[in-house]
Amino acid sequence: MPLHPIDESVLIDLAHGLAAPSEHAEALAHIRSCPECEIRLRAIVSDREQLLAARIPQATDRVRTVARSGVMGSKALRWIAVAAAAVIIAVALPYLSRDHERGEYWLPLSENEETFLRSSRDMGQARGLDNVLQPYRERNAKEAVEQLTAYAVPPSDATAVALRDLFLASALLNAGRTDEAIASLERINVRTLPQPWRSRAQWVQYLSLNELNRETEARELLGNLKDEPGDIGDKARLEIERMRAD
Repeated sequence: MPLHPIDESVLIDLAHGLAAPSEHAEALAHIRSCPECEIRLRAIVSDREQLLAARIPQATDRVRTVARSGVMGSKALRWIAVAAAAVIIAVALPYLSRDHERGEYWLPLSENEETFLRSSRDMGQARGLDNVLQPYRERNAKEAVEQLTAYAVPPSDATAVALRDLFLASALLNAGRTDEAIASLERINVRTLPQPWRSRAQWVQYLSLNELNRETEARELLGNLKDEPGDIGDKARLEIERMRAD
């Protein structure tokens, strides 16, 4: 099964409780980090919520009757599987959503960013940048925070300072140090950054504000980001769809 997008038939099987165990685990693992596929699964599950709410008592009585008779027909088994799957997914989806609400986001790290950071230091010091950035590449938030905090760049090089603080803000967010992530972004003056760094910095800012329950600021920023081109605009639009689905 390709990681993205999850095939519609797999989502339907998942919603009906018919997916094989290995497929079930793989699909849920993907959905935890993919707002788009989560929204698609929610849409399928929502078709069953009304049925679930209306018929679970009757279903429970029916299961008891069938159990007493010792007979379990295929239709009864399928209906029970659907109801059970709907309950499981209804319980699981809020936890899946918390991955998005928690705000994990790692900035793309390209040669351009490395070049700007290297150019601000002499060659002897710049060689150490590989070690500084390695924890970030490996998604090791705690170590990335330590390395980026210790990586000094000349205050006169505004671009290098902004990039270092931007990657540091992302690492702090992923380390759960959200207040410090906001502080790191405030040092940058995000609105003055060129694209695509500006929209990426604003996405980190949105996730941080959302994590701190500063909803008014977060929603205002999200409303601006939805009109941005590229990957951040896509993320913002998917986030708005996810919030509407909630």
